[in-house]
Amino acid sequence: MKSLLFIFLLIVSIVSGYYCGFNYCREGQVTIQEDDGCSCVEENKSEVKITSALMGTWEDGSRGGDTFMSVEYIIINNGAKDLRNIFIVPNETLSIRDSLYSDDSIWNIIINNGGLTLPYYQNTINSNQCYKFGFIIKSKTIPSLKVASIGY
Repeated sequence: MKSLLFIFLLIVSIVSGYYCGFNYCREGQVTIQEDDGCSCVEENKSEVKITSALMGTWEDGSRGGDTFMSVEYIIINNGAKDLRNIFIVPNETLSIRDSLYSDDSIWNIIINNGGLTLPYYQNTINSNQCYKFGFIIKSKTIPSLKVASIGY
């Protein structure tokens, strides 16, 4: 029974926040990692934002008439420093059309440990610059993405 409680508490802590060194960033905060340590800031005060745009939608008769959407996301680094890494958490509605590892349905982003990270060929997002990535998803609504952790 104790082990079940421990597993439950572990899952709740993982879902609702993130560790930042010895600190714990709660839901609604972004973990900021820098050379001199890390801190937590409120999402609305983060200098890194994500926007989305619907590129197209269609019903595919060869896939049972399911509705698919092409969605482009833009990571915007409004900060004064180059962004070296980012961990983005999708909401539960993200349903990739093909395999999670299919280049046909995912571009310019890597799925890693249940979140999204920059691919090996894009190791920074410079100050005051943006980076685009996207998916083809099985959905009628655009899934929201949350910046969970950034590193400078």
